[in-house]
Amino acid sequence: MSKPTNHSPILMYMNSRRKFLLQGSLATTAILATKPFKTFAKLNSSFSFTDNNSISLLHTYGLGVTATVSPAAFEKAMSVIAELKKQKAGILLFDTGNSFTDARMNALLQPLGYDALIPGDRDLASGQFLLPAIASNYLVNDSNLKNIQPYKIIYKNDIRIGIISACSNTGSGAVSFKDPAKEITALATHLKEAEHCGLVICLSNLDHQNKKPVDDLALALQSKNVDVILGSQSAQSSGKLPAIVINKMKQEVIVNNAGYGDILLGRVQISFDGDNKKNKIAFSNIPMGSGYGKAVQSFM
Repeated sequence: MSKPTNHSPILMYMNSRRKFLLQGSLATTAILATKPFKTFAKLNSSFSFTDNNSISLLHTYGLGVTATVSPAAFEKAMSVIAELKKQKAGILLFDTGNSFTDARMNALLQPLGYDALIPGDRDLASGQFLLPAIASNYLVNDSNLKNIQPYKIIYKNDIRIGIISACSNTGSGAVSFKDPAKEITALATHLKEAEHCGLVICLSNLDHQNKKPVDDLALALQSKNVDVILGSQSAQSSGKLPAIVINKMKQEVIVNNAGYGDILLGRVQISFDGDNKKNKIAFSNIPMGSGYGKAVQSFM
């Protein structure tokens, strides 16, 4: 399957079933599809997200590196997360790898109240992550990694949410790698049909877009019953825009990424209607700051 390359910025998408509103700046919001959209309309910028009908998804990546190369950026992330969680009730916090890299980072990040994480190569090497980790396409070989599980179900604002993950092949002997597209589709379908989850979120460290067989955009295209993919960036994908991907089942998949050279903290807000169906989305990612990307690239 060829990978999509169309990054046309828009603010609102309307199809024959319902309206799906997007809010964000032209610099940070994009739409991605396997074929051109037939209907567009102007954004009604008056809509808002209230605590009782929406959730906010915050996600980080590589804070272990951030804390080393830019303590100021790391402190900024910690401060923003704490403040957002203090202000709003409907917030979920995730990490997509390489933040819980040692005992010190665990001690710093645990108080923020992460809801789930996926282990990166540095996390697996250290074995220090204490939170339950989601690794849907790993077969765990190391008995010391007892806190790795294939999925997790949580509740937020009356929404039953399934959390799964697509992990990269790290080459670690602690785990065996399985095809992420196959495993994610099977688990997402189980969560939607058997566990009755209203939202399925896939955490990913496959990279937003690269030259490998499966990245976040390719995974979204191949997926079924996945609502959101929260991923990470590498040097190859740095600067890529958030996207809405139409998968093979004609379902909308929200794709956002954070980490490396551009985004310090990813933030996606999703609003729901009376039937708990998605009807609005806003991207409000928080940038790293000047010079951070080059520092991280040299460190990696």
